[in-house]
Amino acid sequence: MKKAMFITLTCLFAISMSSCRNKNEQHKAEQRIENAKKDVNNALDKASDKMEDGVNKVKDTWEETKKDVRKDTEKVKDEIKENYNQAKKEVKEAL
Repeated sequence: MKKAMFITLTCLFAISMSSCRNKNEQHKAEQRIENAKKDVNNALDKASDKMEDGVNKVKDTWEETKKDVRKDTEKVKDEIKENYNQAKKEVKEAL
């Protein structure tokens, strides 16, 4: 009877210890998964921020280019008017 009781207690002790150990390992695994999720989210946030910065730079460059083109267009337009008026004046003088 004592042997059976001792074996039973020993088995219960072993089972309870192994179930506690499994919970700790399971908790550690869950923590690792959560940490990995956080790391992935942080990496995605950083990548998203860099992409937004790049998009903003492209937009700024596009706006500057449009301004430069407009300015150059106005210069060409003024030169054409100037040359037209000069040619018109020369033609009147020649007639």
